[in-house]
Amino acid sequence: FLVVEWLALAARRSLLPAVIYSIQNILTQLSYGNISALTFNIINQTKMITAAVFVYLLLGRHQTYPQLFALLLITAAATLAAYSSSPPSSAPANPSITNDHSKFYNTIFLGIVPASVASLTSGLATALTQRVLSDIPAPRITAELSVFSMLFLVLFNRFLSSPEELQRGFLSGWRAGIAVPVVVNALGGLIVGTVTKQVGGVKKGFALAAGIVLSAFLEKVMYGVDVRFGAWV
Repeated sequence: FLVVEWLALAARRSLLPAVIYSIQNILTQLSYGNISALTFNIINQTKMITAAVFVYLLLGRHQTYPQLFALLLITAAATLAAYSSSPPSSAPANPSITNDHSKFYNTIFLGIVPASVASLTSGLATALTQRVLSDIPAPRITAELSVFSMLFLVLFNRFLSSPEELQRGFLSGWRAGIAVPVVVNALGGLIVGTVTKQVGGVKKGFALAAGIVLSAFLEKVMYGVDVRFGAWV
């Protein structure tokens, strides 16, 4: 009975943001394979804008003028990143034009659009979580979000997987190295929950902006990718 009561209470405060975070993660994984890590990281910072909007709508908290100016700069940065990631629209008339159009389609509709929608949903989930965190410890709400996210993703995978994939099993193709990003994300979730509780979702986003510089550096070191001028701007 106590377990059922806890599940009902946890679902009332955590189910909706957990589902939103799960959808965000699905869109994020889709965009990862179609745009660079730097471009994704810049576009992802626009979640601070949606977080600020939803924090105002749901919690009634205003942002300062310097914060609003910073959010405007983030919007400009995301626009430049999207532009610099898009291949030229006027490809030369040769057999490779089909590949150019395919790359353009993947970059825009399978990369930039999912990343932008993921950022929008993240802002909403951040505001919902921040509202709950006012009187709930961060580790507890993180655990609740994890449980409901896992249930949603298992059901999502169950209904969208082919019979062959279901027969191979949920863990088919997994390797030991997969545990590394799983553990890192779990630790990151605990840290993000604590930071969100202490300073709020918008200020948390400003701190995460430092990850843009790190992404640019790692892309150059690990993959030899030269960052375009528009992305640096």
